[in-house]
Amino acid sequence: MFKFLKIGRTTRNRSFNYIPRYYDERKERLDAILDRHADRTDADRMKARISAGNKRMRTNRGGTTYREQSKAMFVRVLLILLALTTIAYYLVGIYLPSIAAYLE
Repeated sequence: MFKFLKIGRTTRNRSFNYIPRYYDERKERLDAILDRHADRTDADRMKARISAGNKRMRTNRGGTTYREQSKAMFVRVLLILLALTTIAYYLVGIYLPSIAAYLE
């Protein structure tokens, strides 16, 4: 009847009976890997580990092989060297006559 007189009091928040569970992401990943490899024999596991190690040695984190990376780096250095040589050729062609005239 006199609820409108309760000016200073606010409503209470609703409470729920929620009990949070602990989630271990590392354990979930490990369980997924173990489930995926559970049907393999020891020989299959050994072959998979050897091939994974060989693949890791041939590639880096980006997935490209070191040979591809070194080839791309060589091409990049060659292009930069070509660009710098071209710029130097044009600058010498433009400014060398004025420098030679100034020195005489």
